[in-house]
Amino acid sequence: MLSKIFPNTQHATKAPTKNSDLLTSWRKIVLPAVSAPFSMRSVHAACRLFKEAGAEELRFLYVVEVPRSVALKASMPVEDGMAEDALGAAVSAAAAFGVHAHTEVLHVREATDGIAKFVASQNFDLIVLGARADGLRGLPLDVCRDLYQKVECEVILNYVGAEA
Repeated sequence: MLSKIFPNTQHATKAPTKNSDLLTSWRKIVLPAVSAPFSMRSVHAACRLFKEAGAEELRFLYVVEVPRSVALKASMPVEDGMAEDALGAAVSAAAAFGVHAHTEVLHVREATDGIAKFVASQNFDLIVLGARADGLRGLPLDVCRDLYQKVECEVILNYVGAEA
């Protein structure tokens, strides 16, 4: 299935010698969403990974794509309200796991480039991508594919093909 979503991509890294080596290499974890609520399955996965790895930071990043016809710094109350709601729901879900998560709203022209630059500038070790086939939550599949190809850190994809 991943080959259908991510054709011709290879992120080859040195294989960890133990399971714990993989987990302990993840100090900073980020979970982005673009103009839609976070996939709660991905929030739960990120929280479990955060706890298992003993990571230092979990950040929920809500990305607002700003049209070119609007100034990048312009007030976008509807979109910022959606961001606040989505981030609040993700933080509440993380709290249920006993995890304190940081939040950020990022206004960019293009989601993939904005997320990739943010991840690089903040030195994240792991990006958790959440997507659903129905597109109601999480990231669009094209954004997941493009991020998988652009980011330098490790990537975990939590994809739900169809809701039960």
